[in-house]
Parts: sequence; structure tokens; C-alpha cells
Amino acid sequence: MDTTWRGRLLRFNTDVLRFFSRRLSVLGALAAAGAVGAAGLGFDTGRNMEHQLFTLLASLVVLAGLANSLWRPRLFGTWRVPRHGTAGLPFFAGLAVENRGRSTERGVEASAASPGAHADDVPLPDLPPGGSAAVSVRFLPERRGRLRLGSPVFLRTDPLGLRRARRAGGEPASVLVLPPRYPVDVLALPGRRRHQPGGVTLASAVGESQEFVSLRDYRAGDPLRKIHWRSWAKAGRPIVKECQEEHFVRHALALDTSGAAGPAFEEAVSVAASFAAGTAAPDSLLDLLFVGTQAYCFTSGRGLGSADGLLEVLAGVEARPKTPFKELEASLLRRQGLLSGSILVLLGFDAERRAFVRRLRAGGLPTLALAVCAKDSPMWEPEPGVRRIDVGDAARGLASLGGFS
Repeated sequence: MDTTWRGRLLRFNTDVLRFFSRRLSVLGALAAAGAVGAAGLGFDTGRNMEHQLFTLLASLVVLAGLANSLWRPRLFGTWRVPRHGTAGLPFFAGLAVENRGRSTERGVEASAASPGAHADDVPLPDLPPGGSAAVSVRFLPERRGRLRLGSPVFLRTDPLGLRRARRAGGEPASVLVLPPRYPVDVLALPGRRRHQPGGVTLASAVGESQEFVSLRDYRAGDPLRKIHWRSWAKAGRPIVKECQEEHFVRHALALDTSGAAGPAFEEAVSVAASFAAGTAAPDSLLDLLFVGTQAYCFTSGRGLGSADGLLEVLAGVEARPKTPFKELEASLLRRQGLLSGSILVLLGFDAERRAFVRRLRAGGLPTLALAVCAKDSPMWEPEPGVRRIDVGDAARGLASLGGFS
């Protein structure tokens, strides 16, 4: 059985246990287990008395369910959620609860039905009619992406203490769960400045405009498009705009998506997120490149975007196993002349990816390639500037990185 099926089986078992734990108390689980055991031993009613124990326990569980069916609270909950969470790390969401019914609600707990995350059950204080309370619910997201928090769920145990009634009330909400990140060793990122056509404001677009610096008198040969007509009208003589082309440091962070979804891809996304979270200097640019339905480029730095913006993009990126690797290669090569260096996060390291790394280095672009592989995958012939990152061991691998080459 491969790791994918083991993961699915583990999630199924967890979901089953969670289902029963949400509907039965500890005493109720013991009663249900005793009833099942007694049913298995009590087929021969003439020789043993286990069938009477089964009848007693099953009746108690059924009566507890009937008692819960009479509970009709009018509780309404409103979520106050944070902007982000991180996969594998807990976060807290505020919940404001209002009792819109005519009776006092006692012994109630609040929680949420959120596929993809575990939510704790939080006790509520007694709520008289018209009363309200605010609590914090702890969530533990299992994976990155958009986490849907369903309508708040209210739980109450029956008078016998066997079963738990569940009632939903309120509006759903959602939280964007970011990929997990690892500490990254400080890299000596190449700092050679490159000319950026269009300057900072157009650093992620196609164009040939220049950055405005000042105004000056017209000189023979100045193009008409540089004339500043308003200043000419005021001064009574031709005035032109003085411009200069900008040069600054710009790096590419390229994520390989041309592989199957699974642990290796999720680890690759986390590796890319670790770099996107803050390895670049504040006065430089970082381009996040990957291929989805098309080739994408998202830029952060120098007022064009933030590291949080790149992490939000990575929270939703998906594997594209049918997309050829050459599309990512072409996207980066189109920008090679603008770049000071590149960081490649690759899914494995085959002949095609080796040739790409060599092509970048032969073109004078400092490159650091990180090949994410399963631990049991074979080793390859060493290649300068390429580091192997084993699935499940990325934290240690990133903490001991070398530099560019």
C-alpha cells in the first residue's frame, strides 16, 4: 500500500472516530460498546443472560437519543476569523453566540464542522433568553488552501449523559490556510543590479517607459513625446521631462508544478513558501513563477507586493501532472535578462531538469536548484548548484543550504 492510500485510510479512521466522539459521550461509547458485545454473546438466549444486558444498554442509548431530539435551541453564532492560518499549526477564531430563544440554555458547548481541520469543543456559559457570550474556538488545519468553517455547531449531552445532540446555527465563514514554512539559512543572494525596462512601477509588465527624474530645457534631438506641455505653457519655452532607466536586484523563485499531487508536491510548495516568506532584501524584487492553467508570475518587493501576497498565491497552487516542464522553463528564460539570480524548486531531478539548470548557469544566471524527492528515490549524479530535499526532512535540508553557483 503506497503512502497515498495509507494517508486516505488514516483520514478515514480519524473521521469515523471523530463522528462517534461528537455524538457519544465517554459513558455513551462504553454503553454502545457493551451493547454490541452483549449482542454478539447473547444469541443463545436459553443458555446465557447477555441478551438482557443488550436490551438494557440499547434501550438507554435509544432513550438518550429521544431526549436529545426534543432539544430545539435558538442559538445563533457569528464567526470572527483571522485573515490567515498555517497548515499544521493551530489558530483561534472568535465566536459570538446569542440566545434568541425563550429558555435558558445550560451545559452547551460550541464547535464547528470543518472538513480539513479539527475544531475543539468550547463550553459556553449559561445563556438566558436574549443573552450572549463570546468564546474562542481552536482550529488545527490539516492542509493548505481555503478552509471552510461551517455554521457554528452547538452540542449538549442528554440527561443520562450518553449521547450528544448537535444543532447548527449561524453563518459560515472561511480562512485561507497558508503552506507550512521552514527556517531558511541566510543565503548570499546575488546582488548584481539589472536594467528593468519601465522602472519599478512597470517591473512586472511589458513596456519601455522610463522613470521620471526632473524637468529641463529642450535640446535638439529630444523626441516630442518627452515634451512637458504644461511647463512649456508656463515658461514660454520648450520644456522636456528628464528620465533615467532604473537598475535593481531581482530574483526568480520558480516552482515546478509538472508532477502528481502528493507528499512531494506539498513539500515543494512548503519549500517555495519558505523562500517567499522573506529571504529577499527589502529593496529587491522577487518573482514567483509557476505554471497553472497558464504561466503565472507574481512579484513582491519595492511596493509591488508583499511576501504575504506570495504565500496567499502558494496556498492555492495545484499540481499539473499533464503540463510539460518546458512551460516553466520558457517562462523563466523570457525573464532571464532581468534577473540577478534564480531559485528553482523542482519535483525530482531528471535529464530535462539537469539540462535546464545547466542552461541557466551557462547563460551567466546564478542558480540554486532544490530537488524535492521521496526518501527512497535513487540518488543522481551530483550537479553543481543542486541540492536534494527529502520529503519529510525539508527543515533540516533548508537549514544547511549553501549558496548560489
